Formats: sequence, structure tokens, C-alpha cells
Amino acid sequence: MSSYETAVALAERLGEPALAARLRRCRDEEAASDHRLAAILTECAEAA
Repeated sequence: MSSYETAVALAERLGEPALAARLRRCRDEEAASDHRLAAILTECAEAA
């Protein structure tokens, strides 16, 4: 279980759905950022 999943589960158990939603958004934004970075690095590698 990732840190985000643990935090989301804890927020849900504490009855904090807004916090759980914010944590999910952060996780999704981080994943999207990782994908963008990978695409940029791939472009650079192909151009080299």
C-alpha cells in the first residue's frame, strides 16, 4: 500500500471525505507529472 493509499484510508476512517479527495487528487497529479516527465525524457533521448 502506498503512502497516499494509507493516508486516504485513514482520512476515510476518520470521516474526512474532503481530505481523502484532496489526497487522491495529489496522488493523481503526481502520477500525471511522472508521466509528463517520462515523455520529456523519452523525447530528449530520441533527439540525442
